[in-house]
Amino acid sequence: MENKNAASVPMKIGIASLDAQHEALFECINKFIRLYLKGEPERGEVKKHFAVLLDYTVTHFDDEEFFMRSIDYPELANHAAQHQALRDVVDGFSTRLEAEKDLHAFCGEVIELLKTWLNKHICTLDAKIAVYYQSRGK
Repeated sequence: MENKNAASVPMKIGIASLDAQHEALFECINKFIRLYLKGEPERGEVKKHFAVLLDYTVTHFDDEEFFMRSIDYPELANHAAQHQALRDVVDGFSTRLEAEKDLHAFCGEVIELLKTWLNKHICTLDAKIAVYYQSRGK
């Protein structure tokens, strides 16, 4: 877990509302990176930033799924299943956080998981939403 560079949105998909939310998600990850770089972060700080990250992720997924329904996106069920899989992993982190002794390592795991997952998700699944949306003349 040595590569804790700032997270950045790898691409814009061309749907302004979703692009803005992706940027906000990466800023939440960047806050975790700053905590990680401090060494051993305080539990209160980690809990606060994790709660914001969790809330924003849920909001974003809900908004993205609403958008997909609004355009009759044919791959909505698969896409929503991917969102649920990440929700489940994040819920596991949330449960773990209360008893976690090594908060530095915990932050590192959160960073690596989310940077990897979001980059892949945005570049593949979210990009498909944009292609579909644009193919419909939007």
